[in-house]
Amino acid sequence: MISNYMQQVSSYLHNSPLNNIPYLVPFIESCIQVLTGPITGIRTANYWVLVVIDLLIIGVLFIMTFRGRPEFGMSGFLRFAFPKELFTNPSTKTDIKLIFANNFIMPFVNVAWRLTAIFFAGILLNCMITVFGPPLKIFEWNKVTLVVFTFLLVFAEDLGFYLCHLAHHRIPVLWAFHKLHHSAEVMTPLTATRNHPVEFMLIPPSKALTGSLVLAPALYLFNTMPSTLEVFGMTLASATFAFFGSHLNLSHIWLVWGPRMQRMFVCPAQHQIHHSSAPRHHDKNMGGIFSCWDWLFGTLYIAPREPESFALGVYGATRQPHPGLISAYTLPFIEAGRACLLALTACRAALRGSWLIDRVQARLSRRQTIAASSSLPTSSMPTS
Repeated sequence: MISNYMQQVSSYLHNSPLNNIPYLVPFIESCIQVLTGPITGIRTANYWVLVVIDLLIIGVLFIMTFRGRPEFGMSGFLRFAFPKELFTNPSTKTDIKLIFANNFIMPFVNVAWRLTAIFFAGILLNCMITVFGPPLKIFEWNKVTLVVFTFLLVFAEDLGFYLCHLAHHRIPVLWAFHKLHHSAEVMTPLTATRNHPVEFMLIPPSKALTGSLVLAPALYLFNTMPSTLEVFGMTLASATFAFFGSHLNLSHIWLVWGPRMQRMFVCPAQHQIHHSSAPRHHDKNMGGIFSCWDWLFGTLYIAPREPESFALGVYGATRQPHPGLISAYTLPFIEAGRACLLALTACRAALRGSWLIDRVQARLSRRQTIAASSSLPTSSMPTS
């Protein structure tokens, strides 16, 4: 009933004079979908499945931890799953503001929306045709190949996420924007969207670029377009990792795998360590789903079975750098500008230094040449 009413409202907006104003109707529709999504299921249907999965995992952990204790019960479970001190923290309030603000802003500022896996796969496919000839189209899709393709695509896209994440930690201009995500002082699932719009624009193209390494060969070898298998409105791979607690990575739940498993898959405890402000955890565990990238590139930190004690936040920060929505959006641009100026100054100094060195070396070389020529014995001409 509500969904039908929302469709009528959308139809009315498209037929009204408001539709002549650019971007206004999509903006209004986005607002309506966000506010009514929990009831209608539009844009949020698969999120409810993830919430149920996460609550089941938390429930099992609660039973294993508190069974037989006085705090075992519904009230104890609610305190365990939704600690009041976390969800009423000022940092969480900023997370909520960013959720709504980013949802409305992104459609207007996302200039990289065309850089999809299809775009990059098309370029790579043309290169393959140039080198190897026309597409072979020798294979057909079946359940096995679709499952393999689904997981390989996620594996490749996670490499793109890791490289983008690594760049945000190592390049000061990008770190200025990514620091917003790390400024969270408490961990809740709401922290997953604590990102600056600039970072949101860079992550999808990065994943699409590496994902095309799987998509392009599939287009070259198979006779029809590939598609990923879906369960509950999400890919089979996403649903599988959700059942293993991947969506609890941004939470206060200390869920940890064994050391061998942690070298392949990211567990929630590892991602909590990634958000630690302790020096020993700096720039560690940057994988999204697979931790094998951290293992290969030397950024892996194995989480211990018992929770470590550390504070969350930006490494080296003495106060909250993003206390509100305005500072969350504006401060990264200021810090990125400063980083650009420092980089330009360093480049200018390096170029000036190399110019001086070359000039000094040329002058010394000229002096040595003159000294060597003056020290040569002069030959006497025979007299007749």
